[in-house]
Amino acid sequence: MSYSILIIDDEKNVRVALGNLLKDYGYKIFLAERLVEAEKILLTEEISLIMLDLFLNQEDGLKWLKKMSSMKKYYPTTIIISGNVNPETLEKAMEIGVVGVLKKPFASEEVINIIREALEKRSSKINILSSSGVKRNNEDITL
Repeated sequence: MSYSILIIDDEKNVRVALGNLLKDYGYKIFLAERLVEAEKILLTEEISLIMLDLFLNQEDGLKWLKKMSSMKKYYPTTIIISGNVNPETLEKAMEIGVVGVLKKPFASEEVINIIREALEKRSSKINILSSSGVKRNNEDITL
């Protein structure tokens, strides 16, 4: 299965470096500097994982994540990427459904490990949903 990852970060060097690293591992990559760009991508592409910088220029990633997660029945797995995440923000993010935090600066191996772990959790969740006979992506699942 091929996974697609949306990287949302206002720092171009972070977006490009992460994108290049993840392409080398076979992931399909989408890049967004601003949240409005990310929303457009989410409307047109099937995204498996979001990597979100919480502190974008004059935009609040946590508020956006909360809004977006409440709008879609099935929302992509999300990892926070940030240089500074306080415990209160981390707790709020986890309540929304964030599955991991990648603290800047980070090593390539750390990035790959957290993504693999997050995608494994996502796959397990989808398999559980499929076997319980509920809807996934607005499609009835036939068992």
